[in-house]
Amino acid sequence: MTSNRFFIQKASLHKSPVLLTGEKHHHLHSVVRMKSGDQVQITLAQALIKAAKQSGNTKVPTILAPKPLSDVLKEEEVGLKIFLSERGGTYLKKILRGDNDSVKQRMDRPLSVRVLIGPEGGWTEQEEHDILGHDYKAISLGPQILRAETAAISCLVLINHFWNL
Repeated sequence: MTSNRFFIQKASLHKSPVLLTGEKHHHLHSVVRMKSGDQVQITLAQALIKAAKQSGNTKVPTILAPKPLSDVLKEEEVGLKIFLSERGGTYLKKILRGDNDSVKQRMDRPLSVRVLIGPEGGWTEQEEHDILGHDYKAISLGPQILRAETAAISCLVLINHFWNL
């Protein structure tokens, strides 16, 4: 069965069952050919693969499940290690373009980029201290504070844009 993801208003989740109309209904009925009562379910990996196919991108980003920060910091990672900080940091575009004062020459593209996106409410001072102690760079996407899912998408867009991936 082909799975699909549909974004449903939070208020609708308290209703049972949720009724899909318009384009969502047309897609399920005519494209996916689902029948009444079939469950709609998709994993994030499937969504990423479909998005990569649609955009012609051969590289599918890996999004890891949330886990305790201490576990993440124990993992060995090569490449660029950055984290979003509400307390400030270098603008991501400056790091990607290589015009950051702390990066004297243009950065070669690393094999991988790991972006840590904090919890709602941001990192604590101790968490930021621990992250910096593991060679992560504090970055900023600008003065606005974004939701975690929006921040993740924004980071991917900037990386793709500046590195032409």
